[in-house]
Amino acid sequence: MNKTLLLLLVIFSQFHFFTLSQTDKYPLSEYGREKFDLKGDVKSSEYKLYEPALSDDGELIKGEQKIKQSVGTPDYMYFTKNGFIDSTISYRDLTDKIRVYKTFKFNEAGYPIRRNQYLSDGTIKFYELYNYNDEHLLVQLEHHSYGLLQIKYDFIYNNSGNLTFEIRTNYYHPENDYSHQVGLHEDMVDTLKNYVYDDNNQLITSSPGKSYEKNYTYNANGELESVIYNNENSYTKKRIYNDSITYVTYRGNDVDSVVEYLDNLGNTIKKIYFRNGTFNKAKLKEYKYDEHGNWTFMICQNVDEGNRRKTWIEERIITYFD
Repeated sequence: MNKTLLLLLVIFSQFHFFTLSQTDKYPLSEYGREKFDLKGDVKSSEYKLYEPALSDDGELIKGEQKIKQSVGTPDYMYFTKNGFIDSTISYRDLTDKIRVYKTFKFNEAGYPIRRNQYLSDGTIKFYELYNYNDEHLLVQLEHHSYGLLQIKYDFIYNNSGNLTFEIRTNYYHPENDYSHQVGLHEDMVDTLKNYVYDDNNQLITSSPGKSYEKNYTYNANGELESVIYNNENSYTKKRIYNDSITYVTYRGNDVDSVVEYLDNLGNTIKKIYFRNGTFNKAKLKEYKYDEHGNWTFMICQNVDEGNRRKTWIEERIITYFD
């Protein structure tokens, strides 16, 4: 299989499962192996989706292969030895017709500096450019499409290297369809996100939107204990325990809660949803793992309040660098 769609990642550091996700602090971290729940020196990962079938022993096994309805997890992912996602590809159907194809170019230090996304005929649909400071922190991202610079993101850090502001500039091009699609009449600059830290460099507040804020609390060991999500009409409390996470959302007189149960590798095995204290639905997952702790086989079930179940099976074929 030829390499195709590329993503990117800067792995700034690794944290225990119950510490704050670095996605909240570093703008590139969501594009890496951790984004797709992959651990170790992964070289490639192939994703497949199946209808369920029953074996002669009554066990759920793989049935007919299905095509994903959305891009989501790419069908193929390839990685560099230093931990960056190197390329990925997603298909439209089981005949290998490409839906999304991206590639990355890296600098001498191994950091991605350009991402291309292609049309089905191989021409570039758009590309992005990445610039770093001397500490290899991303300081600027440019999005080019239709041959023009459409969006620029600037990232500002404090003296400790913690991200404090993300600033977005949308550029107005009167001759270009993109400007009309997003309602631009002039260049527009907006502080997209800002972050506040305590004296221990722990993130205590993040504002990923104008009417949306997250506040974080920690225990005496510096481990993340709770997150409170606020917006104009509701707020959610998140409590982290040894084997579960509980989310409680308050909207007027309604209270929605979700209890998420984890296995010893930190993977979600069960989510139970309640509306005002009454069972609403559940999501169940059962895994098989390889010797590196990566799941390779997963049975998924959605259960509604009438105990009706929708079941499917996901598989990952993972290879590793020697």
